[in-house]
Amino acid sequence: MSYRNPQIVQPAKVGEIYGAGIAQFGKNISKGIDAYALKQEKILKEQQAELKKQQDLYNKVDFEKAQMTANFQQKTKKYQLSDQLRPIADQAIKNFGDAKIALLTETDPAKRAEYNKMLQNSYSTLIDAEAFVGALQADSQDYLSIQNAGEIGITKGIAATGADATINQEFLQTISAMKLDGSINITQDLENGSLNVIAYRGDGSQIRSLNSTKYLQSGNSLIYDIPDTNTEFLKDVDKQVLNDKGGFKDEFIGEFESTTLTIGNDKYNQTYRKVNTNAVVKAAAPAIQGQVASYNAMTNQQKEDVWANQLNKNRSEALTATDEQIAKAYQDLLIKDIGTQPGLTTINGEYALAGNPIKIDPPKPTKASKPSKKEITAGKMANDILAEGNVFNFPRAPQSNVIQTIGNLEIKENDTALESTLNRMGFNVKTARDEDDKFVGYDINLKGAPKTSRIELDINKPISKKDFYRELLIASGYDVPTAKSVADDLLNALTIQGGFTPPTQDEMNAADLLQKYTTK
Repeated sequence: MSYRNPQIVQPAKVGEIYGAGIAQFGKNISKGIDAYALKQEKILKEQQAELKKQQDLYNKVDFEKAQMTANFQQKTKKYQLSDQLRPIADQAIKNFGDAKIALLTETDPAKRAEYNKMLQNSYSTLIDAEAFVGALQADSQDYLSIQNAGEIGITKGIAATGADATINQEFLQTISAMKLDGSINITQDLENGSLNVIAYRGDGSQIRSLNSTKYLQSGNSLIYDIPDTNTEFLKDVDKQVLNDKGGFKDEFIGEFESTTLTIGNDKYNQTYRKVNTNAVVKAAAPAIQGQVASYNAMTNQQKEDVWANQLNKNRSEALTATDEQIAKAYQDLLIKDIGTQPGLTTINGEYALAGNPIKIDPPKPTKASKPSKKEITAGKMANDILAEGNVFNFPRAPQSNVIQTIGNLEIKENDTALESTLNRMGFNVKTARDEDDKFVGYDINLKGAPKTSRIELDINKPISKKDFYRELLIASGYDVPTAKSVADDLLNALTIQGGFTPPTQDEMNAADLLQKYTTK
């Protein structure tokens, strides 16, 4: 072992050993310097790479901020509140960038939590701001679209009721720039990043404020649509019961009837056709059931507005109404609407389609008119025949008021009795002869009458005495049926058993025959 046999270094070799040591030391020093330089260079490169990495991250954040600003401005520039919103958005974007950069290097948990909250609030502000201002803008435009105040509560509703609804309407007027003396301010809640829109009156008093988070989370709006159930329901019914011209189909109206109306001192005749209300309601049953389903699907605010303002029912019953009550409400609406159809009126408590009343003129008192020349002639003829008595030797009846078979008229030449009798009665009598100058009969016509209206007595054509009387009456102005009836009465009078007594002039003037058979 070496400690037992130590090697003694000779003095002559000491210089060699020392020189070699110095040389080796130099070499070691040189190696150390080179290693240090390399290490420093590596560190520098690493630091430069880290710096570049951080600079790239800063640039990326700056680019993201610029992009966020551009996007936000682009999306909100159409909104009325965009100018007031921009400073808040700019600050939120700056905070967003600062927090994001700080989180790249911060290691303290408390600080990191603070920066994370700043990041979230800033992002929330931007998201809420766009949605919130967009919703307010939509409400504003919806409010401006209302044509008249009568639409509010009918087809457009204002959120809340009573005084709160009035406040909300005033708020809408202010943000819609309808109140020229009003003003708007937007602030940010630093605790959660939400926005508050505050509206003021011209005197500086606050109308109300609206928080973005609460407003958006509730899904509420200041103004909402109300289904126009009246119009849609009645349109559906019209398709069922009206024809192409807008009137009721025949199956929904009755037969023509008439009644007398008294207007003032005058009376009118009114024709009409009743509307079968029950048939109309029955035909509308599917539409009514559809409205019941639609009503049940509405929001509570919509139900209250429809029930109170469209169906004219008590608002307090809107949310508790049963299906039967809803159906009855629409049925009442339909029956009321029937009465508004053109040309419809109410007669005896029922709807009816009525024409124009026609005035009933009272009968005018008739004046006793003088008989015409024709009437006088015909009536005189009847009396003349009666006054002549039994000039043609009619046989007497065995019983009174019985007309006998009295045979034919005897036609003979130079019958002066016949001629004189007919002359007295107003007839012209002319003997008729043939071309050999033989007697063939008589031509008889009423004096003053056309010659075409004449009686021909022909010895070769027998004529009964009864028919001869009838021909005389026709020639005097009677129509054929009346002449036959008068002739029967005359013959009956002339053949009564017991003979004939001519009437007096007074009797003739008042004769029943004259009143009964005078032609008109």
